[in-house]
This record gives sequence, structure tokens and C-alpha cells, in this order.
Amino acid sequence: MAAKLGAEVFAPDAGRYNKRDWSPELGDYRADPVAFPNGLAELANHVRGLGMKFGIWVEIENAGVDSELARMHPDWFLRRNGEPITTGARRHLNFALPAVRKWARGVVDGLVRDAGIEWIKIDYNIDIGDSFDPHGPGCAT
Repeated sequence: MAAKLGAEVFAPDAGRYNKRDWSPELGDYRADPVAFPNGLAELANHVRGLGMKFGIWVEIENAGVDSELARMHPDWFLRRNGEPITTGARRHLNFALPAVRKWARGVVDGLVRDAGIEWIKIDYNIDIGDSFDPHGPGCAT
């Protein structure tokens, strides 16, 4: 229907998540294996077959509190008074850390490579305010 109406890009938003509410699991950039048993590449190929580009939505700057990313790397988040800054069900990643920048590049590179992403929508939906702890060891200056 979208292609027939002249849409040039199809970009699924949080629809690739499945566990429950997508916000707490944000950061785990894997498609729901039930809805997408062959990954996003199959959907991307279908979209391209309709004459549209395939895009994707990311909020690469933060991760949900229940995400695998948050469990594996609790030290990757901006902090205020030593505690991770949490807005709703999300925490803002600390891009002063080289490991965080490497992870983010890897996520985007993987989406482009594995599904042939041709268009990326980057949202910035949380406000961390203007106060957080200073850089620590290992952070960029």
C-alpha cells in the first residue's frame, strides 16, 4: 500500500521488538525472532522489491533498564551523584567512553550490513538535563 501511494522509504519503528513494552529493552538491536524468523533482511528485501528503500529507527544514545546492554555494561551510562541517570525506563549512554562509541558504531554497521539499511532515523527522546558526574578514568577529555 505504501509503495502504491508513492512512499520512497519504509522504516519500521519499535515494531521489531517483542518482549512487552519496547522502551525497557531498547538497546538490544535484534529483531523479534517470532515476528521476523529470518531477521530484518527478509523484510528489507521485500520492501526493496516494492521499489522502496528500507530504513530503520534507532535511539542509539540510550538503552532500556531491562536491556541486555544495561545488564552487561552498567558502567556505560551517565551518572549523577554516582547513580545512573534514569529517565522513564531508559538510561543515557556515556559517549565519552571509547567502548560506548565502538558499540554504537558496531550496531549501526551491523544493521547496514545485515539488512542493507539505506536510511536511518535517529531519535533523541530523553533529556538528561545539564548535570552529570565528570569524566572518569578511560573517558575522552
